[in-house]
Amino acid sequence: MRRAPALSFLLVTVVLDMLGLGLIVPILPALLTAVTGDAAAAVRWSGLLGSVYGLLQFVVSPLLGRLADRHGRRPVLLVSLSCLGVDWLAHAVSPGP
Repeated sequence: MRRAPALSFLLVTVVLDMLGLGLIVPILPALLTAVTGDAAAAVRWSGLLGSVYGLLQFVVSPLLGRLADRHGRRPVLLVSLSCLGVDWLAHAVSPGP
């Protein structure tokens, strides 16, 4: 049962990541409407942001996989999670619209 702590860490990581995404998705339309001032522009920006997010996942995933093969899975995951944490902190301290 040596893999149990690693599996628990991975499960907590995925839950936190999905929690962060689940918090922003419901308020994204109102936030974009407040920023753009127009519902049609908010829809366009929402579609653009969603498309860019998917495209960047498609492009960057093989690069992260290559880095994980070279340096190990744990360091790459920890650096990635650290960057995600910094992103969440930046969102937390940013002023609202």
